[in-house]
Amino acid sequence: MLRPKIQTPSYFIANPREIDLPFRSFCELIGYKPGYQLRGLTRVEDERLAGFYDKYDDLYEILIRLKEGTKVQEVPEPETYKAPPVRDEEAAATPPREFSEHLRMQWLLLKMGRQAGEKVWAPKNDQQRIASEYKFGDFEKEFAAGLDTQVKYVENIDVVWKEEFRINAAFEIENSTSIYSGLLRFADLTMVAPNTVYPMFIVAPGERRQRVREQLARPSFRHLGIHEKVRYLSYERVNEIEEFFGESKTGLSVDVMVGKSETLP
Repeated sequence: MLRPKIQTPSYFIANPREIDLPFRSFCELIGYKPGYQLRGLTRVEDERLAGFYDKYDDLYEILIRLKEGTKVQEVPEPETYKAPPVRDEEAAATPPREFSEHLRMQWLLLKMGRQAGEKVWAPKNDQQRIASEYKFGDFEKEFAAGLDTQVKYVENIDVVWKEEFRINAAFEIENSTSIYSGLLRFADLTMVAPNTVYPMFIVAPGERRQRVREQLARPSFRHLGIHEKVRYLSYERVNEIEEFFGESKTGLSVDVMVGKSETLP
């Protein structure tokens, strides 16, 4: 007698990281009763996940916030946010020389990300230019299939350091008149993912430091708290990091980039 072969589904866990948060905090967030008990490998029901994402953004970032005792914010309704108006000088085309400097800095940050053991991403439109100019092609094939954050608000950021389903750092490179546009991308990201805990950097030449400060002081950005989340990293500091680490595969990390950057209150 032939018996039908029963196939058992296989599950894989990618990039596990211990957060050390009481399970009751997770239960409260997802809508389980306080005394809920896990039984083996348990999948969160679709309706509970849908209810969570109706109110919040990135689950991992929120769990980190809960661990640190930081306030968790709900995602606002889209109509509550109006983008600041674009000034004429901010919409101007980037001169060729400045574009070349932008591309070099983009390549350096991508290279450093790989040295730090991160997966790296640049916008699809930039990848071919970077590959042609600097023979660098070690990009992620796709931005992310399972990121909690809405991908469309992240995949056009100049450089992203990430793991499979978690962003570790985001960089906007602004060496022309477009500092505003980089901050606007971060503002959009903050709106759709208000609980982000990874650092966001505006990378610009040292002589533009005051311009970055002025842009961060705009009321629309202050209202969103962008000035508290975004750090300024000068070209000069990036070059120092490159000179110090060279092609080393050890020591370079997100913390190094944070340590070389500054907030501009």
